[in-house]
Amino acid sequence: QIQKKVKRLQCVPIFQDPLAILVNKNNPIKGLNLSQLKNIYLGKIQNWQEVGGEDLAIHNYQLTAEKNVSRNAFNLGITEKEPANLPQSDIEAMPDLVNIIGDNPNSIGNIFWSYYARMYASVHTRCITIDGVPPTSKDYPLRFDICMYYDADNPKTQLHRLVEYLASEEGKKLIEFAYQSERQVL
Repeated sequence: QIQKKVKRLQCVPIFQDPLAILVNKNNPIKGLNLSQLKNIYLGKIQNWQEVGGEDLAIHNYQLTAEKNVSRNAFNLGITEKEPANLPQSDIEAMPDLVNIIGDNPNSIGNIFWSYYARMYASVHTRCITIDGVPPTSKDYPLRFDICMYYDADNPKTQLHRLVEYLASEEGKKLIEFAYQSERQVL
């Protein structure tokens, strides 16, 4: 029905959200480089010992495909459209994903930073660095555009005005202020 009413959707990037890589808090790995992360998800690295950790098989936890925008972003940004080969367990909800990673020392998963920092931060999980950069840095390599969409043929709506405001310099400052507040959570 929406497609019948809206002929042209306009995408406006509003901000970039890091895709945080989560591990159990007791995992000794503090970070990975992008190549190691890619090889983990492609199944070429299957044991934490191969990247300096303990002799434990790596277990990948993901939200179910239909609920996981981050899985799509991850597949495009990391595995470069190659299908991931790391055995994975599909989880239905974000809180469950974080809790399961917190309960399993050999686990890995991903979640957008804004969700993790705002709602799902756990004393049993932590984010690792990628290429030595934490997800709170603007230099973090796994950042993805978060867009707002509006009907390009109907620019007089309140949503269109909101999108214009958020894309303005003042709007960007407001988003950055809110985002900085999230960074201070952890």
